[in-house]
Parts: sequence; C-alpha cells; structure tokens
Amino acid sequence: MSLYRRSLYPVAVFFISILPYSLVAQYPTVPLNADLVYSAQAEGGVEHSSFLPLIDEGKCRIEPQAQSQRNWLYRKLFEEHLVDQNTEDYHITIDPVVDFRSGFSNNSRFPFTDTYGFSAEGRIGKNVWFQTGLYFGFERFPDYVDARVRLLNAVPGRVVPQNDPNGALSWYWGRGTIMWRLNKFFTLRGGTDKHFIGDGYRSLIWSDNAMNSPFFEIRTNVGQFQYVNLWTVQRDINWTPPSQNSYFRKYVSAHYLSWNFAPKWEWSLFETIVWAGDSSGVGRMEPEMLNPIIFLRAAEYAVNSGGGNAMLGTNLRYSLNDHFTFYGQFSLDELKFSEILSGDGWWANKFAWQLGVKGYNLGIEGLHAQLEYNQIRPYMYSHRSTFTSFTHYNYSNAHPAGGNLREGVAIFRYNKDRWRFKAQFNYLVQGRDTLGSNWGANPLISYDEREQEYGNEIGQGVRTEVFFTDLQAAWVVNPATNLQIETGVMIRNANSEVTDESFTYWYFGLRTLFANYYYDY
Repeated sequence: MSLYRRSLYPVAVFFISILPYSLVAQYPTVPLNADLVYSAQAEGGVEHSSFLPLIDEGKCRIEPQAQSQRNWLYRKLFEEHLVDQNTEDYHITIDPVVDFRSGFSNNSRFPFTDTYGFSAEGRIGKNVWFQTGLYFGFERFPDYVDARVRLLNAVPGRVVPQNDPNGALSWYWGRGTIMWRLNKFFTLRGGTDKHFIGDGYRSLIWSDNAMNSPFFEIRTNVGQFQYVNLWTVQRDINWTPPSQNSYFRKYVSAHYLSWNFAPKWEWSLFETIVWAGDSSGVGRMEPEMLNPIIFLRAAEYAVNSGGGNAMLGTNLRYSLNDHFTFYGQFSLDELKFSEILSGDGWWANKFAWQLGVKGYNLGIEGLHAQLEYNQIRPYMYSHRSTFTSFTHYNYSNAHPAGGNLREGVAIFRYNKDRWRFKAQFNYLVQGRDTLGSNWGANPLISYDEREQEYGNEIGQGVRTEVFFTDLQAAWVVNPATNLQIETGVMIRNANSEVTDESFTYWYFGLRTLFANYYYDY
C-alpha cells in the first residue's frame, strides 16, 4: 500500500466513526492563521490587536443562533460544525481537521501534505472555555525545506519527525487550552499552544514559527491598558539529559503592556527572559520568574547577567481611518549606544525593526493589501548556547529565517462571498553561513563563535537573495470550520555565489485553516 493510500485510511475510519455521535463548540480566540487574523482585524473593533491569539468578545457572549432551513447533510457539509451542542449551561463542538495538498513541481519528486485530526472546543457555564486538537501528518517537503528539516531534526511549527521509506516524513502534534474569565478585568488562560506578538505578517519579538509549548498567561484589562503575564516551558532538542526521556527544558517569562493612549493609537512594550534548566536538564521554575512587574527582572539582569537571556521590544500601531493602519516594531537583544555612535559594527549591537501598512476594503469591498519591511542585525536571537537562545525545538521564536537579513513582504487579498484570492510576494536578502562559519544568521550557533568583533553588517557571509511568490485561489467549503478548497502556484528562487535553487509547485488541496506554517524564506 502506498504512503498516500495508507495515510488516507485513518481519515476514512475517523469520519465514519464520528458521524453518528460527534459533538462541536466555539472557543473565543481567533485561530493563529494569518488570513483569519487579517479578516478579524478588517472587521474592526479590536482594541488590543498586537497580542495573539486575539480574544473575540463576540464569541464570549451567549446568544441564540439562527437555524438554517437547509437539510441536515447540507448544513453539516457547508454551514455548521459537524456536531454543535449549545445550551445556556454549555456549548461543545467537535470537527474533523484536514490538510490534503498535492500537485506537480519542477523537482524530481513531488511534494505533498497529508494531515488529518480533530478539533474540539467548548464552553462550560458562562466564563470557562476549552479547546483541544490532535493532528497527524505525512509530508514530503520541497527540497529546500526538507534539507532544513533533516538538518534541524524538527518539522517547522511541529515536532521531531519520523522517516518514511518513500522519502516523506511523518509527525504529530497536539494542543489544548482552557480559559477562565474571572471578571471584566482578569482572564486566565493555560495549556499548550502558540503566541504571536505584533501587527505584522512577521513578528520580530515572538512568533508562531516554532512548536507550541506549555504555557500559563494572565490577561489584565483596565481602561485603556492591557497587561499580560506569560510563562512557558520550551525545549532544546540538541541534548537529552542523563536518565531523562525528554529534551532539555528552558523556561521563559514574558510581560506585555499595551496602552491605547489615543483613539487611533496603540503602543505596547514587551520583555522576555529565557532561563536554562539546571544540570539535570529538567530543573524547575525559579521563584524570580514569577515576578509580575515588567522590566523589573530585566533591570536585575542588566546588573547580573548570570540570570538568563533578556530581550526587550516595543510595538506601535496607528489607525489612520477605516482603510489604513500603520504599524512598527523594534526588538532589542543587546546594544551599547557608544558602539552604535562609533559606527564600527560591533557584533553585540543586536536589534531588529519592522515597518508596515495594512489596507482594508481598498475601493472594493473585500480587497485588502499589506506591505511590510523587516531588518534584523547579525547574531540576533542567539546566545552563549541553545539552552538560552530564543529558539524552541531548533526553530527561531521570531523570524523563520533567523537573523542577518533584510526582507520585503507584499500580500494582496480579495474576498468575495465564499471566494478567497491571495497573492504574496517576498524578497529576502540574508547573509548565510558556510560549514563551520558563523556570520550571524543561525540563532542555534553560539555568538561566542562569531567571526569578528567589529565590522559586522547585515548581509555579511554568503549573500543570498530569495524571491518567493504564492498565488492562490480558494473557495470556502464551510465557514464554521474554516475548511476550504484551494489551488495555486508557489515559486521560489534562491541565488548566491554557492547555490542557485529554483522551485515551482502547482498545487491543489482541501485544507482547514488552523495554523501558520512558514516556507517563505
């Protein structure tokens, strides 16, 4: 039996087994998918938009839902959750999740994606919500992605894969969260999931690029302010501690403060500190990590740098009107003003910045556009070792490509009824490393192994240009489950003095939008 047929068999069993008695529900956060988040922001009414997942206040209210007059089969296929039990005391939904994609490429082997699973969401009472999901996949990646996956021993945004004799990789991952709204001021949320900070397509502070991780967060909303305390446990998969079956743990403490200081403005500050586990690789969360006050621990770290790896950031958003929003982001890993002023390219001036604009309903209802520029200094996100670098499961917690880069992104979207059209263009210039060198692109390499103390600039090393295009047309099968049929073409060209890669992939598929996977680097 072929890999593709073998992977479809559990899907059929899954659908048959759940048809008679499955249940379904709504969770009040917008899934971390760029298209869904953009649509939610286009609708307006989001006061604090730069800490994701967004909480949709409309889903927090218990309201009667109109019942379609269509027959049961039509409603379940095209309008509703597969099962939806909704009462005043509880609301539960369960849906299948699929991501099937195949097509033709100019490579000798054709890529495909074959993912199946389920998602369950619900409400208990009026103030508690839960969400869970489990996903299994077989995937044959494009050559440039496959090479990276095998080098890093991890699938982007997912876990350590298993090899298949046919050259594909199999993997699984799950998520589960519970949210409790204590009152109008405090919301507690915990479980295993991803986060994203910023208003851009990329985040230079914290993105959903890496695997999800166990977390606990407290969101506090008072007037024009939102304050978030976030604690997570991440993994360094390069080392397994003695007498342990799990990878090395590292602990992350983060604080986020957002202030809507004027009707059209949002300004936010962010800090995060990474602590390594003890020599056993497991350790425990130190009491000082529980400090709830922003910048207090960072100030202590500045005095005694033995406490971990600190990073600071700020985000600014200005909504000109209903059609245009401007945003920017600045992330600081290390910096000395005297070295900045000298202009000598000191290696430890590690920072990144972003500027962008979003356009909504540009002359035509449903026509949106986004333009963005990102710039990251060499050695950004790296540290003395991977125990304290801003990485998780060997992938950057920020930009998918790492550091030492400049990037322009243009995304155009048009939504009409159930039709979705998207054109995305990326241009990336990055200084990459050769074997045994460290010019600042890879955050997994210790900055103690840097090539030079001074004279560091963006693009140093092997200057590589990447042109990426993704043109896609989709029809939404079921808006309730975010299931769509799609077709398109993906084109990537990467050129440097040591490589000349060309990849074209015509694809078609059936996909549930529930996460972002980044291959545009």
